Amino acid sequence: MPKKICENCGKSVDDYVKFCPGCGGNQFRQLNQVSNSSSSVPTRNSSQNSDLVHKLFYWNYGGRYIFSKTKLISILTFFAFILSGFEGSTGIMIFLGLIFAMIAYVIGFSLHKILGNDKPSVNVLDNNDYGFFEDLKHSFFYWQNKNTGEFVFSKTKTITILIFIIISIWAYILSPPYIFACLAVGLIFAIPAGIIGYGIHKLTNNDPKPKKVVAKPKPQVAPKVKEKKVEAPPAPKTVEEKSEFKRYQSQLDDLVEEYDSKEKHLRDLIAKRFEPPQLTYDRFIAAVDNCTKIFNEKAESVQSIIDLASDDSKRVDDEIKSRMEIIKSLIDKIDDLTDELVLNIGKSDDVDVKDLLVDMEDLIDSVKNYD
Repeated sequence: MPKKICENCGKSVDDYVKFCPGCGGNQFRQLNQVSNSSSSVPTRNSSQNSDLVHKLFYWNYGGRYIFSKTKLISILTFFAFILSGFEGSTGIMIFLGLIFAMIAYVIGFSLHKILGNDKPSVNVLDNNDYGFFEDLKHSFFYWQNKNTGEFVFSKTKTITILIFIIISIWAYILSPPYIFACLAVGLIFAIPAGIIGYGIHKLTNNDPKPKKVVAKPKPQVAPKVKEKKVEAPPAPKTVEEKSEFKRYQSQLDDLVEEYDSKEKHLRDLIAKRFEPPQLTYDRFIAAVDNCTKIFNEKAESVQSIIDLASDDSKRVDDEIKSRMEIIKSLIDKIDDLTDELVLNIGKSDDVDVKDLLVDMEDLIDSVKNYD
């Protein structure tokens, strides 16, 4: 079912919910839509980057991308050595550039893992990959909330970059032949400024818990004099009024709740068994994403039949039962895959798990072809 995000606390809720169950707020935004309170970034409908740009400058999380400062700095380090101006052959400078670029990448990747940025939340993934230059601006001039995915302008990053540029230009004016040395001097002054600013940011912006929004009581209005009105045609029956559909509505609600719980547990197991960005991890996550997409489509189709069908009939009853069976089969496959992952934790031989994954992909393909 479609989801939306609470602007106040970042909780993901169903699209039909009017008040957030987490904080009581009533301001929401759709997935992939940046909050009005953060920046004037347009809504992302699809990625504007090519596959080459994704490979060079982004981390891949199961087909979804986040801009990587580590990769960018490594590439800039490589070209900085080539253009540094030090005496020596081009071959030697390329070799030194590769060595130092690799060192920069290893350090950046290690920090990426230590800081826990290798497992971003769904909201963070939803609010990334807007295009190379837009993501570059976000990365160097904004903070991103790890819970809601919202971007907030960063004075610390802006001041740090300005210090780096000013000091580097000043150093270049004093000794123009040595570009790399000028950049190093700029970093020496900029890094302490960035660390101090980041520390102040953490002390003064510790992501306080959102205050619970209490709905204001509606003002009492004096009763109006009743006027005679032409009787409108009877409204269509609701699910509560159509008693024959109550049992299907209850079953559908239980299945959706069961799937959501089991899908979250399965994603956690996959992350423990195959750390991203591994190909096996990407394949498992892609299979789960496809399974979830089909599950939501079938659940929505059953909900539409329940809402729109005027009366129960054998044809309607058979169609609901058929789609319910597909939904149950998807849940069964999620259960089987979860059991195999639990049984194979710590084992190097994961043939049974991969065989089960193939069965799951075959089931997804068969459901896609279902008329």
